[in-house]
Amino acid sequence: MTDIADFLRARYTEDRARVGQWHDLECDIHEHLGGDLAGAIAAAEMLSAVPGAVCSCGGPESVLADLDAKERIVNDFAEASRCWDPDPETWYEVADGCAAALHRALRLLAVPFAAHPDYDARWRP
Repeated sequence: MTDIADFLRARYTEDRARVGQWHDLECDIHEHLGGDLAGAIAAAEMLSAVPGAVCSCGGPESVLADLDAKERIVNDFAEASRCWDPDPETWYEVADGCAAALHRALRLLAVPFAAHPDYDARWRP
């Protein structure tokens, strides 16, 4: 099960690297450098290079908060899975149910990345 956790962590790292591109269409950043897509991307890169600079839409901050929350879920799952004995004869029914719920949560978190080449079709919920 660490394969899916590692997969998700890698996708979140990729998304963090592109966080400057996550702006609403109404964001002031689109008014910079001519208002076209290339100008908006250039302005986003400039904003991300300036410590403390913010845009008007809050999109990048929202994406980072979303990624942080998802990564905490993945890390909590990984930590919880190390606490349980893998021998099915010693698991309590409650622990088994919790493990199944956590694993399903990871599978659901991976759905948006189903087109990625590293996605494992066995992870589909």
